[in-house]
Amino acid sequence: SRKMVERTAETGEHYIARDRKQYNELFAHAAGGGGVMGIVTWLKFGLGALHLPLLLEGLVFGFNYACSFVFIQLCGFTLATKQPATTAPALAARMHNVRDPATLEKLVDEIVCLVRSQMGAIIGNLAVTFPLALFIAWMGNYLLGEPMLGLPKAEKTIHSLSLFGFTPLYAAFTGVLLWLTSMAAGFADNWFAYHRLRSGMANSPRLRFILGASGAAKVARYLDDNIAGLTSNILLGFLLGLVPAFGLMMGLPIDVRHVTLSTGQFGASIFTMGSGVIYTSGFWLALCGILAVGVINVSV
Repeated sequence: SRKMVERTAETGEHYIARDRKQYNELFAHAAGGGGVMGIVTWLKFGLGALHLPLLLEGLVFGFNYACSFVFIQLCGFTLATKQPATTAPALAARMHNVRDPATLEKLVDEIVCLVRSQMGAIIGNLAVTFPLALFIAWMGNYLLGEPMLGLPKAEKTIHSLSLFGFTPLYAAFTGVLLWLTSMAAGFADNWFAYHRLRSGMANSPRLRFILGASGAAKVARYLDDNIAGLTSNILLGFLLGLVPAFGLMMGLPIDVRHVTLSTGQFGASIFTMGSGVIYTSGFWLALCGILAVGVINVSV
């Protein structure tokens, strides 16, 4: 268990910006991730319009999320809500000998850098997801002559994001899923290292025959560097897609609320409902709900 957390902490180090240059890079990577999620929001609406059987729909949603998360990783982008589960172990690694004033001061500085980095990543995600979801809605309306998202679906989405409902509980549950995927990533990374798979793959006769010696070495090195991210992204994608489907199948009030996805859905819905929606209580309750989702996702 300790080795799993140590491997996760190594990943978390990359998400803590300690100077202006690193902060700007983190913000830019978060903006790229937000752009991908803005597109994924509309892909989810499109797949939902197929009205597939629940289990198949969950698998399709999960595949959509998993592909998008892996794409974000391959592009070097970041998703803010995935960071705390890896930055927390990195912070915990510095919580030794805190009775020493110098050590405590370094810990406080690290906490400040972590909070600043997390806020920058969230703002970077949402600053692109929301306007991009609106832009796609506007383009669809311009090309089709009518909103791509129907009014009943838009109203249902806004209502589902309300602060006065299950949204905070769903957000907390999503935080648990985010943590769970980080533990799976730490396990996969540690398992890969413990069994010396990098060396085994690089020297595998079959891989060397198919890819050549240099190709096998490149594949082994790539998986050694990225197995944790691939594991967490694929697992998180299918959890976000399948958990709500299983909840509906079993008649349980189980759902997920991911701040970036929720923001994209919020933007798409308010376009369909028009500017007059800002004068309704549902709009403001949904907006407060999204803010709560962001805080709870990260906090848990």
